[in-house]
This record gives sequence, C-alpha cells and structure tokens, in this order.
Amino acid sequence: MKRKTKRRVGIFLVVAMLAVMIYPAFSTTAEEESAGFIIENGELTAYTGSGGDITIPDTVTGISDNVFSGNTSLTSVTIPGSVISIGSGAFSGCTNLYRAVVPASVVNIGNSVFAGCSSLSDLTFSANVGVIPDMAFYGCASLSSVTIPGTVTSIGSSAFENCTLLGSVTIPAAVDTISDTAFAGCSNLSSVEVDGGNATYSSYDGCIYNKTQTKLLYCPEGKYSVKISDKTSTLSYAALNGCYGITEVTLPASVTVIEQNAFSNSGVQTITIPSSVTDIGSQSSWTPQMIYTYSNSAGEEFAVNNNYTYELLDSPESPADPNGTDDPGVKEDPEPSDGPTPSDPGTTDDPATPADNGTTNASSNNTQGSGTSVTSTSGSVTGRNLAAGGVRSASKFTAKEHVLDSTPKTGPETNAKVILCMAVFFVGVYLIISSRKEEEQTA
Repeated sequence: MKRKTKRRVGIFLVVAMLAVMIYPAFSTTAEEESAGFIIENGELTAYTGSGGDITIPDTVTGISDNVFSGNTSLTSVTIPGSVISIGSGAFSGCTNLYRAVVPASVVNIGNSVFAGCSSLSDLTFSANVGVIPDMAFYGCASLSSVTIPGTVTSIGSSAFENCTLLGSVTIPAAVDTISDTAFAGCSNLSSVEVDGGNATYSSYDGCIYNKTQTKLLYCPEGKYSVKISDKTSTLSYAALNGCYGITEVTLPASVTVIEQNAFSNSGVQTITIPSSVTDIGSQSSWTPQMIYTYSNSAGEEFAVNNNYTYELLDSPESPADPNGTDDPGVKEDPEPSDGPTPSDPGTTDDPATPADNGTTNASSNNTQGSGTSVTSTSGSVTGRNLAAGGVRSASKFTAKEHVLDSTPKTGPETNAKVILCMAVFFVGVYLIISSRKEEEQTA
C-alpha cells in the first residue's frame, strides 16, 4: 500500500470512529430536545413538548421546580430510575394527569409536587423519601389509595388534604411526626392504621392515638361511628373536627379532659359525658341536640353555660341511661390492662413512651380549587403536628403495583460495538504512524 493511501485510510478510520463514538451523545441530546425536554447538566429544567403520555429520559437525575406546573395536556408520566430528586410544584396543577410512576431512586420531593392533580388516580409511589412534604398531594381528588413508603418519618401540613376519594391509609413504623392537617378534608377517609412497630403513634378503631392510647389525636372524617379506647384520658384539640357522619358518642369513664374544639364542625348530636370528666374546653361551630351527663359534673356545667339541652343520668326524673349503664364515671379501682384484650385487639401498653408534649389542630387555612396551578413556597403551609403522645389510625390500603424497568442497556452487544470501534480506531492510528515512519526512512 502506498504511503499516501495508507495515511489517508488511517485518517479516515480515525475520524470515522471518533464520529461514531461522539455522535450518540449529540444525537441523544437532539432527540430529547425535539421531544420537549430541556436538560442542563442532568437537570430537567423545562418542558416544551406536546404532553400526553411521556417518559422522562434516563439521562435526567433531577427535575427542577415547577417544570410541568399547570400543564393540562400532560396525561401520564413515567420517571426513570436515574432521577434522585423532584422539585417543588414539579407537576402541580396538571389537572389531566391520571397516572404517575415515581421510582425508588427518588429520595427527595419538594412541596406541592402533585398538588392540584385532580385526575390523578393511578399512582405508583415507591420513592425512598424521608418526608412527605407540605401539600405534596393536596387536592388529588381522584386518588383512592396511596402507599406511604417505609422510609418516611414525617408527613407535612396538608400533605393529603382534600383527597376526597382516599379511603384508608397505613402509617409506617418510622413516622414520628404527622401534621394535624395532613388528612384534612379527606371526607371519604374512614380508617387510618398505624404499624404496630411505631414508637410514637398507635391506632384503635381506625383513629390515631398516642402510643399508650391515653390521648385521641385524630378521628378520620369519613367514619360513621367511633368507639373510643377505654384507656383514653384526653380528647385532643379538634380530634373529631369535620366528622359529620358521626352522630352519637359515648365517652368512656377513663376520659378526664375534652380539649378545645374537640367536636367543632362535627355531626355529633348526642353525647354522653361521664362524671370523670373534669375539664371541657370551648367548642365552636357545634350544637348538640342532647347531652347526657351527671349532676354537679363538668358535663352539667358545660351544658348550662352553653344553653344546651341535657339530661342528668343520676336524677330520679331522668330517663334511663340510653346506654343501659350506671354512671360511667364511677368505677372501683379499675385494673389496668397488661396487654391486648378481645375488645381491643390492637392495643399494647408502652410504659416507656414519653408523655405527650403537644396538641393538635385539625383546622386548615389552605384553600385551593382543584384544577389550578400551584406554585409552592417552602414554609407557606403551617400547622401543628400530632403530639408525640398521640396517633392516627386507619385501615390498610394497597395501591396498584407497576413495574418500572429503568435498568440501562448493557451486555455483550454494547461491549462488542465498543471493542470493534476501538479496534478500527487503533488500526487507523497505526496506519498513520507507519506511513510517517516509512516517509522518514525514505528520507
């Protein structure tokens, strides 16, 4: 082979192989941009595509704040296993988004990430996040079930507020903080179940209590009846707030305190207050039809002061106790339970649990119509958390499972192409070098 021909062939091979190795990167970028994905250093910063059912490219490691916010053309999104974080409001206000797949690779999500996604009904949420942030799923009115990952330790303010189809929730063992507005407005929520290994909260009859069940923290708004644990001494602030379906409540003899607004905005019409109760806070937006109580008790004083109709169960003129019992506030040395009983299958004593140091507040100042775009601001939603001495209980629910194969393509085929390209590249280099040596020897 002539020297010039050898050199030309070598240069051609080198240039061709460099092009083959470099082109895919440019090609991928071009394809992603043509599909509307604007990616900068692995971060999806904008989307200009036509929407519909989309799969985010596996070159993306993070999704910026508000990338898809208010995009009503988006119907389905699959997030690849390369993504680690999703910014605040990333999908907020996507009112036609009905399906979303969030993989286990995601360890951080921002406030209001799916807020206002009123059509979202098919959610695979296997993220390994530590926090469900404020308003994460606010207003997801079509969401009937959701699995809270076992890695979660905190559920923020209004996290699931106004998820009106949500029927049940399971609180994992790791959760130690639940905002008092986390499930506000969930009018179909009838049961919250707390994992038995949870050190902070417990559940009984679908309600959230503190670990030792001495304080009722939250009663789901979708319940139509409630049985309060006979270990309960306190009904916390707004414990039954919004429980319009519950019309009758009988407090056990263990109750001594009814905190402010425990029954506010509830449907309770008839209540039996035992003589054991010594303190009753003011109750706004609540007017019971009948209070059954005892003479010279806090219950009688409460009824008189608020001009409520009442009957004294220990009065000769009064009708028999509607529950067929004597004064529930009079018991002789009740024996504390050492373990679960047939009537209380989910209860265990936990003397090591610290005392309740807080209160709850089921009211919410957040309003937002479904179908609107939501832009989140860190700290924009405030609210107290369920105190360490209390818990919310609900029944188990399981979301549909979807398998997302985000494994990058590797293997013999890919490796063979790389080896072949490298071999041709070095042949070209060899031809160039050898042609130069021949020129030097001839000279």
